Amino acid sequence: AFTTDFRVHWAQHPLRPEFAESTYFLYKATGDPYYLEVGKTLIENLNKYARVPCGFAAMKDVRTGSHEDSSKPR
Repeated sequence: AFTTDFRVHWAQHPLRPEFAESTYFLYKATGDPYYLEVGKTLIENLNKYARVPCGFAAMKDVRTGSHEDSSKPR
């Protein structure tokens, strides 16, 4: 989430697959290939920034690239 002056307000990214899925549905609804490009970019960035040795990890802070670690006791 960003403020009106484009500063990060909420830096977490919980890896919700619905966002990627919605880009496909927007493409199907509009026929606009822009939405396919958005989806492609999203998947590429998930592979680049969220992939960890055992799969994918939610981002704790997108500014630093730190990941959530659900293996630690809460």
